[in-house]
Amino acid sequence: MKDIKDVLKPYMLRPTLQKVIVRLLIGLIAALLWDRTVNSSHYYAIVPDAFFVVGAFWLTLAWINYLRLDGLRNPFANSLMRKEEKKKKRLLKRKREMIDYVDEELSEQEQLTDREKLYANFFANVVSGLLFFLPALFVVLI
Repeated sequence: MKDIKDVLKPYMLRPTLQKVIVRLLIGLIAALLWDRTVNSSHYYAIVPDAFFVVGAFWLTLAWINYLRLDGLRNPFANSLMRKEEKKKKRLLKRKREMIDYVDEELSEQEQLTDREKLYANFFANVVSGLLFFLPALFVVLI
Protein backbone atom coordinates (compact mmCIF):
# COMPACT_ATOMS: atom_id res chain seq x y z
CA MET A 1 0.00 0.00 0.00
CA LYS A 2 1.15 3.52 -0.69
CA ASP A 3 2.40 5.95 1.91
CA ILE A 4 -0.43 7.36 4.02
CA LYS A 5 0.55 10.96 3.19
CA ASP A 6 0.14 10.22 -0.52
CA VAL A 7 -3.23 8.53 -0.06
CA LEU A 8 -4.97 10.63 2.60
CA LYS A 9 -5.39 14.06 1.05
CA PRO A 10 -6.70 17.07 3.01
CA TYR A 11 -10.08 17.08 1.25
CA MET A 12 -10.61 13.43 2.29
CA LEU A 13 -10.31 14.26 5.98
CA ARG A 14 -13.87 15.54 6.45
CA PRO A 15 -15.66 12.52 4.89
CA THR A 16 -13.36 10.19 6.81
CA LEU A 17 -14.11 11.92 10.12
CA GLN A 18 -17.83 11.83 9.36
CA LYS A 19 -17.60 8.10 8.78
CA VAL A 20 -15.58 7.61 11.98
CA ILE A 21 -18.20 9.44 14.05
CA VAL A 22 -21.02 7.38 12.56
CA ARG A 23 -19.11 4.13 13.14
CA LEU A 24 -18.35 5.11 16.74
CA LEU A 25 -22.01 5.84 17.39
CA ILE A 26 -23.09 2.57 15.80
CA GLY A 27 -20.54 0.66 17.88
CA LEU A 28 -21.56 2.37 21.11
CA ILE A 29 -25.23 1.72 20.41
CA ALA A 30 -24.50 -1.95 19.65
CA ALA A 31 -22.43 -2.32 22.82
CA LEU A 32 -25.07 -0.65 24.98
CA LEU A 33 -27.86 -2.73 23.46
CA TRP A 34 -25.82 -5.88 24.07
CA ASP A 35 -25.30 -4.83 27.69
CA ARG A 36 -28.98 -4.01 28.13
CA THR A 37 -30.51 -7.09 26.45
CA VAL A 38 -28.11 -10.04 26.20
CA ASN A 39 -26.02 -9.21 29.25
CA SER A 40 -28.94 -8.33 31.48
CA SER A 41 -27.55 -10.29 34.44
CA HIS A 42 -24.18 -8.49 34.04
CA TYR A 43 -21.95 -11.55 33.92
CA TYR A 44 -19.66 -9.72 31.50
CA ALA A 45 -18.24 -6.21 31.52
CA ILE A 46 -19.05 -3.94 28.61
CA VAL A 47 -15.54 -2.61 27.85
CA PRO A 48 -13.49 -5.81 27.64
CA ASP A 49 -16.16 -7.92 25.98
CA ALA A 50 -18.49 -5.77 23.89
CA PHE A 51 -15.83 -3.27 22.84
CA PHE A 52 -13.54 -6.15 21.82
CA VAL A 53 -16.22 -7.62 19.55
CA VAL A 54 -17.16 -4.25 18.03
CA GLY A 55 -13.50 -3.36 17.48
CA ALA A 56 -12.83 -6.74 15.88
CA PHE A 57 -15.84 -6.17 13.60
CA TRP A 58 -14.59 -2.77 12.39
CA LEU A 59 -11.05 -4.10 11.94
CA THR A 60 -12.44 -7.01 9.91
CA LEU A 61 -14.26 -4.55 7.68
CA ALA A 62 -11.00 -2.61 7.34
CA TRP A 63 -9.28 -5.81 6.23
CA ILE A 64 -11.99 -6.39 3.61
CA ASN A 65 -11.56 -2.79 2.40
CA TYR A 66 -7.81 -3.35 2.22
CA LEU A 67 -8.37 -6.43 0.07
CA ARG A 68 -10.68 -4.42 -2.18
CA LEU A 69 -7.98 -1.77 -2.53
CA ASP A 70 -5.56 -4.54 -3.44
CA GLY A 71 -7.80 -5.68 -6.30
CA LEU A 72 -10.18 -8.27 -4.84
CA ARG A 73 -13.67 -7.86 -6.26
CA ASN A 74 -17.04 -9.40 -5.59
CA PRO A 75 -17.88 -11.77 -8.46
CA PHE A 76 -21.59 -11.01 -8.13
CA ALA A 77 -21.11 -7.24 -8.26
CA ASN A 78 -21.00 -7.09 -12.07
CA SER A 79 -24.50 -8.50 -12.50
CA LEU A 80 -25.84 -6.19 -9.79
CA MET A 81 -24.15 -3.19 -11.41
CA ARG A 82 -25.70 -4.03 -14.77
CA LYS A 83 -29.16 -4.16 -13.22
CA GLU A 84 -28.62 -0.81 -11.50
CA GLU A 85 -27.38 0.75 -14.75
CA LYS A 86 -30.49 -0.48 -16.57
CA LYS A 87 -32.71 1.02 -13.88
CA LYS A 88 -30.87 4.35 -14.12
CA LYS A 89 -31.28 4.40 -17.89
CA ARG A 90 -35.01 3.78 -17.52
CA LEU A 91 -35.31 6.56 -14.96
CA LEU A 92 -33.33 8.94 -17.16
CA LYS A 93 -35.62 8.24 -20.08
CA ARG A 94 -38.65 9.13 -17.95
CA LYS A 95 -37.24 12.46 -16.78
CA ARG A 96 -37.79 15.24 -19.25
CA GLU A 97 -37.78 18.28 -17.00
CA MET A 98 -35.02 20.73 -16.27
CA ILE A 99 -33.81 20.88 -12.66
CA ASP A 100 -31.83 23.76 -11.17
CA TYR A 101 -29.15 22.83 -8.62
CA VAL A 102 -27.72 26.33 -8.14
CA ASP A 103 -28.67 26.76 -4.48
CA GLU A 104 -27.60 23.27 -3.33
CA GLU A 105 -24.21 22.64 -1.79
CA LEU A 106 -22.00 19.85 -3.06
CA SER A 107 -20.74 17.44 -0.46
CA GLU A 108 -17.18 16.18 -0.52
CA GLN A 109 -18.45 12.61 -0.54
CA GLU A 110 -19.99 13.07 -3.99
CA GLN A 111 -16.81 14.60 -5.38
CA LEU A 112 -14.56 11.72 -4.31
CA THR A 113 -13.60 9.05 -6.82
CA ASP A 114 -14.40 5.41 -6.11
CA ARG A 115 -10.80 4.74 -5.08
CA GLU A 116 -10.83 7.71 -2.67
CA LYS A 117 -14.12 6.50 -1.19
CA LEU A 118 -12.50 3.11 -0.57
CA TYR A 119 -9.56 4.80 1.15
CA ALA A 120 -11.92 6.88 3.28
CA ASN A 121 -13.85 3.75 4.30
CA PHE A 122 -10.60 1.92 5.04
CA PHE A 123 -9.21 4.67 7.27
CA ALA A 124 -12.56 5.16 9.02
CA ASN A 125 -12.81 1.44 9.77
CA VAL A 126 -9.23 1.31 11.06
CA VAL A 127 -9.64 4.34 13.32
CA SER A 128 -13.00 3.25 14.73
CA GLY A 129 -11.79 -0.33 15.17
CA LEU A 130 -8.73 0.82 17.08
CA LEU A 131 -10.81 3.20 19.22
CA PHE A 132 -12.87 0.22 20.36
CA PHE A 133 -10.18 -2.44 20.38
CA LEU A 134 -7.44 -0.60 22.30
CA PRO A 135 -9.52 0.21 25.45
CA ALA A 136 -10.69 -3.40 25.56
CA LEU A 137 -7.11 -4.63 25.25
CA PHE A 138 -5.94 -2.11 27.87
CA VAL A 139 -8.59 -3.26 30.38
CA VAL A 140 -7.76 -6.92 29.81
CA LEU A 141 -4.01 -6.40 30.25
CA ILE A 142 -4.35 -4.38 33.44
